Order: sequence, then C-alpha cells, then structure tokens
Amino acid sequence: MALADAGERPAALALAKRLAAAWPEQAHVQHVLGHMLWLSGRTKEALRPARQAIRLAPHNAFYRAALFRYRWRYAALPAFAGWRLLRWAAHRLPRVLPERRRSLAGRRPLERFTT
Repeated sequence: MALADAGERPAALALAKRLAAAWPEQAHVQHVLGHMLWLSGRTKEALRPARQAIRLAPHNAFYRAALFRYRWRYAALPAFAGWRLLRWAAHRLPRVLPERRRSLAGRRPLERFTT
C-alpha cells in the first residue's frame, strides 16, 4: 500500500502478485492484490482476488464492500451494463436479508400501526 501511495503502482502490483502467489490462503493478501488491480484500472481482473478473499473470510464486511465497488465500476464501464449489477443485487439481496423480508411480509397491513 505504501508503494501505491508513493506513486509506484507497477511495483506495488508486482509485489502484491508475488505475495498472493506465496500465501494464497491469506484473505488480506488476496484483498490487497484485488485493490492493487483496481487502482491500476484492471477492474475485471480485480474481481477474482476479491471473490477469493471473501471465500477465505466469508464474514468480513470490508471485503464484501470492496467487491461491490469493483463490480459497480466494472458494470458501469460499457453502456447499459449497470443492469448486470442490478440483476445481481436483486438476486443476492433476498439471501442477504432474509429475516427482514420475513418480518415485513409476515405482518398484516394494519398490524404495523396498532402495535
């Protein structure tokens, strides 16, 4: 990250790739590789290490937010490609928030205002 902040993005990317090859089981290393790819403008390539970081640490909200940013940027590149992201979100949100969906759907219309 320090190399990237100093303006040495190619060196930072090369180092991140070497680290990811040496420690593929470390979620943070995969996240850093995805972030370096994203900073260098390789948004499509950044998706793979970001997904790998989430597979290694499934409950890390920071990694999930990063993957969402990478997908949003990748989906926004071609015209009308934002629909891909909307379709993904519509498919994913019911599984992410099942308890909220059930609680809203289980109430009768007037019950919300009387309790």
